[in-house]
Amino acid sequence: MATDVLVAEPGATLATIASAAGVSRTTLHSHYPTRQALLRAVAERAMRVCAEAISGAAEGGGDVLARVVAALVPVGAHLAFLWRNPSFDHDPELGARWLEIEGELRDVLEVAREEGSLSADLPDWWSVHALFALVYVASENIFLGRLAPLDAPGLVLATLTSRRDAIPARIGRPR
Repeated sequence: MATDVLVAEPGATLATIASAAGVSRTTLHSHYPTRQALLRAVAERAMRVCAEAISGAAEGGGDVLARVVAALVPVGAHLAFLWRNPSFDHDPELGARWLEIEGELRDVLEVAREEGSLSADLPDWWSVHALFALVYVASENIFLGRLAPLDAPGLVLATLTSRRDAIPARIGRPR
């Protein structure tokens, strides 16, 4: 809940965050004595949610790229929270964890290359960051009401792969 509030309003007060979480400000302060402590806890949760989405998508058979895109789009707000907070850039523990997550995604995308659903011509780092960027854009447009959550994975997949069959029919095609 705090993630949703902080993504929508990065400067939200602790009182606003507490209210959205259904707790008093005192209760929030008893768990997180400072705003930075709360932000760090939300960042850790965001990374955990992202890592779980990637590992869940890695399991199973067939089209791993479609599975990882479908798993990451719903957690896009968590990624947006991480990327919008430059204070995390200088936290060595969070930085190390983020590099692990990128490595986990790189491994999944390697499987997608082997399956033939992702170009083998692009550098690994590019594919990882392109996917994260598209998930971010999808998340932003879902938040703004421009994109239906169920349509977002298809658009991300179509952009990554040139699979035009992945574009949801109601989105249409540009002329």
